[in-house]
Amino acid sequence: MVRALEAMLEVRQNNLRVFLNSRCVLNNRIDHLDDALADFFYCDQGDTATAECSTNTGVEANYYSSGDSVDCTPPLLSSGPEESSSDDSESYPNETCRIHLPRPIPLRHRLITDLILAGLLSESPSSASSVIKRSPHFRYDCDLHPHLPSPVLQDTSSSSSYVPSSVSRCCDLPLNSALGRILNAQLESSLSHQDMIEHYKRVAAYFEEHDISWTSYIAGKVTVNVEETPSDLVRSLELVEKHLVAMVARDCSVMLTFQRAKSDCPEGVLTVGGDCPCVPKTILNISIVDLDPKQLSNLEERVESERRVVEQFLVEQEKK
Repeated sequence: MVRALEAMLEVRQNNLRVFLNSRCVLNNRIDHLDDALADFFYCDQGDTATAECSTNTGVEANYYSSGDSVDCTPPLLSSGPEESSSDDSESYPNETCRIHLPRPIPLRHRLITDLILAGLLSESPSSASSVIKRSPHFRYDCDLHPHLPSPVLQDTSSSSSYVPSSVSRCCDLPLNSALGRILNAQLESSLSHQDMIEHYKRVAAYFEEHDISWTSYIAGKVTVNVEETPSDLVRSLELVEKHLVAMVARDCSVMLTFQRAKSDCPEGVLTVGGDCPCVPKTILNISIVDLDPKQLSNLEERVESERRVVEQFLVEQEKK
């Protein structure tokens, strides 16, 4: 997961947007994350949770000046206080820290291991402590990538690893954590797209016959009387709805906002970090959204696109 998150931060994309103090520092058009992280980790202003920090970093907060503008010119990044490094994106742990080893750590890696990963696996303060277990019925057919259980988490004593106590096994996720909720939605459907075509056609034909639009149905403006509807149609409608929900969860976008927490931060607000001098106590808000809402026709389109991909792959294999 750490490698996947690092790749997402490295390759700018529309499916991941990062905000510091509500100002965008990373999306598919801009990447000012290194400067923002230097400002965030080296800022030494006590309770203040603001981007106006340049005392210890030499970094002025003008990299936020034009929001999403590509023309923003990020300032040169200086090393942390009393530290010198050939790589300005790295920092050394605080000398009083007893958690992190005394070696340079890239700021992006520290953001992932000590804040993002913790936030993804942490439940909200008011949630229950139950877990979601990997379903043996969950599958996504692919001959090139057989399903293999994830290896058991190792080296849990690593200096920059975060493994919540509630996650004792690699297949368990806290129910009300961000990842737990995504997995819960993904498990709404265990059918492949090809398995859904018959159900899709049945629902589409019924909607066309009764002049019902999918948008109106999803918005609750139109209801289907299940008592007057054939049972096979009711079943198909249920499967189609759940499958579209699962499709959204499998192809979602992440909006990540973080800022330093004040000492009087309410207990009901989810915070991470703060266990050592290297990682300030942080308010982390993770929003999971779908930038491309799935329409009913997406099922048929997805099957067709996957068929073309397979055909292209077979053609390339024959050329070898």
